[in-house]
Amino acid sequence: MDEEKQARVAESESMFRDVNERIQMSHEQWGGAEPQEFLCECEELGCAEHTELTLEEYEAIRADPTKFAILPGHQISSVERVVEEHDRFWVVEKIGSAGEVAEARDPRTLE
Repeated sequence: MDEEKQARVAESESMFRDVNERIQMSHEQWGGAEPQEFLCECEELGCAEHTELTLEEYEAIRADPTKFAILPGHQISSVERVVEEHDRFWVVEKIGSAGEVAEARDPRTLE
């Protein structure tokens, strides 16, 4: 996959991460320790599927700006690698230029 496509994929996934950041803030205010619904952070713009993560799981993923929570099987091998597999979700890590874009778009480092 060329670098332009990798960048588009990372931009797409970063957009879902931005939405999940807002969801996470809401859960912190009103939620408990139970798993909460988050959007799948895969690159497919049409994906509106949800996965459940606890706030602790979400924070562990977000500690690294190149990592994203996706539904099992939603990965794209050319721009990311699966680093964790759980029943409810997988964690992928962006590689190459996709990783650079993910880091640059991380809302937590932009603050």
